[in-house]
Amino acid sequence: KLKSSQQSQLNNLVDNQHHPTQPQRNLRCKAGEPTNLSPEEIMAALKKKQQEDEAKRLEKRAAVNLFQVLPHTCYKEKLKLEKWSEKVAALDALIEAGGEQPYKLCSPSSSVDYLPLIRDLKPLLGHTHFAVCSKALAAFGMLAEGVGESMATYMRPMLPIFF
Repeated sequence: KLKSSQQSQLNNLVDNQHHPTQPQRNLRCKAGEPTNLSPEEIMAALKKKQQEDEAKRLEKRAAVNLFQVLPHTCYKEKLKLEKWSEKVAALDALIEAGGEQPYKLCSPSSSVDYLPLIRDLKPLLGHTHFAVCSKALAAFGMLAEGVGESMATYMRPMLPIFF
């Protein structure tokens, strides 16, 4: 243990050193990389690398066709029931059928038409129970995120309802 005078002397030496000494040896895994990066630059590089990895993973993942997955769920049956909890369960089944986040769904085509699904969801936005409304909005969000820009033609008439 250092005495208080020794501790203050050491603190003064550390404070007076403007540029800390760079390590003379590097790890083998870090060979070729610059060692004079600031912590902010290192964090920015790590975040950029993480975003690139997530984008690659999303690209490799197969798109989910909701209309092949939904018949195997309780969505249609529970959506027709009157209780709000059954409607929430149906919407949960729909959201779960969309796969993992970030969602990746099939683009609209002759075999994939999202209009009937939107027609099912639209009245639920005006439901009296907040849980049904919030799940319906989450389902719309899943569709918008999963399909992307090609969903704009389906969502444009919904804008007055959302805002």
